[in-house]
Amino acid sequence: MRKLILIGSMILLTACSSESTDVLAPDVDVKKRLSSVYKDGKLNIKIEYDNDKVSSFTHYDDDGKLSNKFVIEYQNNKRVQDNFYNADNIKTSYIKYYYELPSYPDLVTKREVYMQASNNSYTSNGYQIFTNNTSVNANNITSASAFDEFGNLIEKTERTYTDANGSFVMKIYNSAGVQTGSETVIRDNKKSWSSFYDPFYYQNQHNTISSNAVNIPYNITWSVTNNYTYDTYNYPVSAFVNQSGITPFTYTFNWE
Repeated sequence: MRKLILIGSMILLTACSSESTDVLAPDVDVKKRLSSVYKDGKLNIKIEYDNDKVSSFTHYDDDGKLSNKFVIEYQNNKRVQDNFYNADNIKTSYIKYYYELPSYPDLVTKREVYMQASNNSYTSNGYQIFTNNTSVNANNITSASAFDEFGNLIEKTERTYTDANGSFVMKIYNSAGVQTGSETVIRDNKKSWSSFYDPFYYQNQHNTISSNAVNIPYNITWSVTNNYTYDTYNYPVSAFVNQSGITPFTYTFNWE
């Protein structure tokens, strides 16, 4: 779970990237919501809704067995907590989100992670502070600083956006301010399939089609590309995923 604190949106990056297939944009904007994702023909993610808000999403492994489930809580129409349940339906951790900019109430400013300790109690596993550019309507996050449970800085990332789709170059620094890595992300201009994962919808309006990351101290590179197909309303239908060190596979997206 500490990985979640350090790299944040990397969860989404491992989910999809690639070259895209262009579709002529229709005159009518049809609203759809994602109901499930299949991986090589097997159920991989199931998304459930309550009053048009995501209430939970469940992951399944490659054998079709339940892996984990996130149950989402809202307050004043804002997503304030994600509760993580393991395959045995035991709540092992949760994430809290804070919105501390009164004039920009939809922008997340802080994320906290709590892990199960004992006797159904939970302890802090660190937190993340986000700096937002409030002068734009999307792709607001310019930096994120990760701290441990004692408030010590672990890592900081800085983003520079390269187009209106949310493509960016991210530099990663350790607690001493030394750059330890970088990531270059390219996104399409279609509708995103993965925005249900967290409340950073303003960061995930389009799909990642390629990501190239570098770990400087260990001289390690990592990449992922996806080849998307879309329907006539620019919603992803499938993605062929080619990721470093992993056998290529195909996602299929079902909308309702």
